Amino acid sequence: IVEGADADIILLDPRKEHTISASSHHSRMDTNIYEGVTIKGRVVTTISQGKVVWDGEQLFTEEGAGRFIPMKPFGYLFDKLADVEPLEKGAATGAPVKRAAPGHEEL
Repeated sequence: IVEGADADIILLDPRKEHTISASSHHSRMDTNIYEGVTIKGRVVTTISQGKVVWDGEQLFTEEGAGRFIPMKPFGYLFDKLADVEPLEKGAATGAPVKRAAPGHEEL
């Protein structure tokens, strides 16, 4: 966090269990590939641009408050993923399908 940054932050309760359901998500999607899966860890507060936008129960957003930040697809946030073996990556992320990094297509 630095002065002038958006400071988008989440507070996570790693012990809180909940069941994933598209019916409780704030999304235009009406499905979720993890539908019905119970997991540990839940976001209890989200702060965006210095404002609480999720308090664990209610979403407080304003249409048009977001802004587009141009980034290259799979930019710097993904750089180190190519160094991880694909099977390790899937196990570490809990990915439901096997995925391969460029140059590691031989799953």
